[in-house]
Amino acid sequence: MTLAAEHRAPLTIYLSPMQPGLLSEPLLKEFQERRRETLEFLNHLGEQGSLRVLDFTDIQSFSGNPEDFYDGTHMGPANLSLLLRRLRELNVI
Repeated sequence: MTLAAEHRAPLTIYLSPMQPGLLSEPLLKEFQERRRETLEFLNHLGEQGSLRVLDFTDIQSFSGNPEDFYDGTHMGPANLSLLLRRLRELNVI
């Protein structure tokens, strides 16, 4: 972050989308807790510099389709296009 700040280069971190049915009910609570902790940590880092944090773990955040995944974390072309469109709207790319 220091090097990026020295060059006034904004950093963006995003949490990757997940297929909604990936986690079983017992694991979902654990995942939500780790996600919350991760976002708190990253947002804290963002307060110290030029860091933007985007959470796309929920496919509704970019109008994704739960059927367009190869597996739990790898999206197909349609979802990838939707995510890229959303990143462009947010001026990330």
